[in-house]
Amino acid sequence: GPVPAKHRVSYSVVLGNEVLYQSFGGLRSLPTTLIIDREGRVAATYLGAVPAATLRGVIGAMLAAE
Repeated sequence: GPVPAKHRVSYSVVLGNEVLYQSFGGLRSLPTTLIIDREGRVAATYLGAVPAATLRGVIGAMLAAE
């Protein structure tokens, strides 16, 4: 069924394959979160679960620096 509004995300989520993993230098574990900047560069990498507050802080700082 439809996803409740509280569970929706407003950012892109990519489910990768081996080719995608290798294009980012290989991923050592899943889940892995990559923050990609506007130029397509990896700005931050997190292995395992990442608290939402951490992601908000990193992305907020990146947006503020623009």
